[in-house]
Amino acid sequence: IEIINDWEDKFSNDSNKILNNMIVYPIIIDNIEYRVGYIYTDYKYRNDFSELIRKNNVNDIDLVGMFFPNMDVVSYRGVKDVDVSIVPTYFGGKGHKGAGTNPINNEKFKKVLKKVKFLR
Repeated sequence: IEIINDWEDKFSNDSNKILNNMIVYPIIIDNIEYRVGYIYTDYKYRNDFSELIRKNNVNDIDLVGMFFPNMDVVSYRGVKDVDVSIVPTYFGGKGHKGAGTNPINNEKFKKVLKKVKFLR
């Protein structure tokens, strides 16, 4: 139980800082706007942020896009009931309804990278 409590404390402390640095970027695909909240976080938190944001979606995002240290992909998780795979597929990646990834070196994704460059 002590290990779980330590992890929860660390996540709580880290998550506040990470969420305060979130960049909300609207992406329009086939005339539908997807509000993506981009964050920079440790890989170990990849599933926890979507759950946390679902409970308190102050930025009204549809999905969270996560950059990880030393990885050249963005990982997406759904926050609202949308098909997450649409966004990473648009950027040359893949996924399913609840999650997906795309490479950060995709030509289409460079516009997004310019806006979230401070995250890397």
